[in-house]
Amino acid sequence: MDKAMVKPFLKAKNTLKKIGIDLQVEDTFRYKSVQEEQYKKSLLPGSKKTGLVAHPDSSYHPKGLAFDLAQIPEMKDPKVSTVLKKLGFIQSRPDDEWWHWSLP
Repeated sequence: MDKAMVKPFLKAKNTLKKIGIDLQVEDTFRYKSVQEEQYKKSLLPGSKKTGLVAHPDSSYHPKGLAFDLAQIPEMKDPKVSTVLKKLGFIQSRPDDEWWHWSLP
């Protein structure tokens, strides 16, 4: 995780903890080679992730500026997105990747 994300991320985690929500992250920093592998797999015929995986040069994950929430009902609680937005996090694709958050 990039140092620019640490303070707002910890603030979000602590804020949510105070209201009984444990911020759960499934993925954050990933090596560019891993992003490239995922990107290539997403281009294969029949992939369920076609169009969802960013090119390794444009993805925020290898830069340490993005994280993916655990894809569980608790993380869909509107309070989670409210806190994250308040602290400056954005969703680039809220309709099909509700779990993906980054800094602008």
